[in-house]
Amino acid sequence: MTMIFNIKAMGLITSVGRDYETSCSSIRAGISRFSDLNHVETLNLDQIESDKAVGSPVAGITDGYSGYSRWFKMLKYAIDDAKQSFTWFNEQENESWETCGVYILLPDLANERYLYDPVTDADSFKKMFLDRLLEYIHPSLKFENSQIFIEGNTGLAASLFFTDEFISKRKISNIIILSVDSFIDASSINWILKQNRLKNDEQKNGMIPGEAASLLLIDFNNEGRALGKINDVSIESTGVEDIITERDNGNTLAECIRKTIDDRDFFFGDIYNDNSGEIWKSHEYWMAKTLLQSGLHDDCREFQVAESLGDTGAASASIAVISAIQSFEYNYSKTNEALVISQSDEGNFGSFIISREK
Repeated sequence: MTMIFNIKAMGLITSVGRDYETSCSSIRAGISRFSDLNHVETLNLDQIESDKAVGSPVAGITDGYSGYSRWFKMLKYAIDDAKQSFTWFNEQENESWETCGVYILLPDLANERYLYDPVTDADSFKKMFLDRLLEYIHPSLKFENSQIFIEGNTGLAASLFFTDEFISKRKISNIIILSVDSFIDASSINWILKQNRLKNDEQKNGMIPGEAASLLLIDFNNEGRALGKINDVSIESTGVEDIITERDNGNTLAECIRKTIDDRDFFFGDIYNDNSGEIWKSHEYWMAKTLLQSGLHDDCREFQVAESLGDTGAASASIAVISAIQSFEYNYSKTNEALVISQSDEGNFGSFIISREK
């Protein structure tokens, strides 16, 4: 897809920062705050006793919260970060808010990860969660201009791919993209344990549960592209591949990336992927790179934000975008492009390119 989205504002909260500046700086410095999850224990068969599971919680913010309330708590911080950092939010008239869309990117709520299934009652779920968020951002936001995506890690790529259709049916000038996920809640931890995916002494290649929330503000024209601190940064060339029933040695992911970089002889820029320590994700990614051959230049630098944050699920791609933007802003990046790659637990794949004008 060739539609271009200009990024105008962002906000973020992670386990290593309460705003996007601190979070991105901590990620780039390799800082992590992994800690024992006191409410979760795993069985150590060698010592016949329980060990504490390790995670990356947003300590001091989400303590004592669970479910929707935990998500909402983190999203409020991400929204406040964007409002405090970028002038756009204070400069809009009510009419501008009425033409502003809102996407919310969430984990897949229909699988065994959750004891509840709000997807079966979407209207009730929207009233309970979405209405509160719209009111918190601005009272003039319209409910009918909002959309929920439950695609997990690939939610951002899927939402961008859907945007052309979304704005063609509505009078929309901007879209606020909110993403949030937490693997720290009890339901998610139990789900990970049942699948034997939790990283511990017995499972060296498991995942470390994390949590985060983010905000991205995008528009579709060249007006006001330099508000705040973001200068001439855009998202383009989105590729999305549907669910596969089983791992296919990187073929589907390679096709997804190929669609994203198809107008280039090769991609030469930073690569952000959401590998979280699990073998299946690493296998699919490296097999895809092999299949692409010269499509990805050998000198591309690779980053995995999970090394600092653990697995942040539906928020991971947005965190990669914000990290890439800061890398552009402070000239950490050697090029003007970054490729963001996502793999969901359900077998979806997504990729897109974020670029800065030269």
